[in-house]
Amino acid sequence: MRIEILTRNMEKKTEILTLLGREPGLEATGTKVRADGLEMTAGEDYLLFLVTTQANVWDLRIKQLLPRSAGHTPNFKTSVQF
Repeated sequence: MRIEILTRNMEKKTEILTLLGREPGLEATGTKVRADGLEMTAGEDYLLFLVTTQANVWDLRIKQLLPRSAGHTPNFKTSVQF
């Protein structure tokens, strides 16, 4: 299964990178960060997450970090491929 999450909420970038920094086997090169079951691409004004794990643990963690505050709806794009 593959889940894609695209957000333009750059306010949480530091918090997400801190969360990823705690993961064993973390690899970071250029604008890409990889951990087991997750690849994140950080553009100038977006974050793209590719989750490729059966447990969907990353999908849940990332969505919890991105707030759903009044007047702001995160731009989630999720697709599932089998």
